Amino acid sequence: MTTHDYAILILKKSMGQETGYFGLHAVAAGEEGLLEDKEIYVRGYPEIEMKEENLVRFEQWETKGRVVELDGKKGLFYHSSNAYPGLDGSAVYYRNDKNSFCVIGVHVDNNKDTSKACWITKEEWQKFYRREKCESIIQSKNDENDI
Repeated sequence: MTTHDYAILILKKSMGQETGYFGLHAVAAGEEGLLEDKEIYVRGYPEIEMKEENLVRFEQWETKGRVVELDGKKGLFYHSSNAYPGLDGSAVYYRNDKNSFCVIGVHVDNNKDTSKACWITKEEWQKFYRREKCESIIQSKNDENDI
């Protein structure tokens, strides 16, 4: 398992008016107190095996819990949700004070006591964003012509 096992899609067009807003809260490593004991949700589409029909289907599942520990050195946080098998790669998010949802990580593993997620820190997000922005300028795909 890698500690930074997530992907982020950057849309060229704002979809908020059509789909609603779902934000990203990339907390700086020194400000992890903002996430302590935060109620979180894990939602994704695990594979459901239907043995009787010999079929597989995908169904949206959600579970909730609380952030119980943050590990800035490993880029992980642990949460108390009883995430179902197959939710690896699902968004971990919370509802902020403005009643909007914000992603803080990606669920990667669980056992009987705790679940684990890659923590999207401000530092990692800035590295990713700058790299993507620079690459888009180099490839002449950036309409803003700036870094």
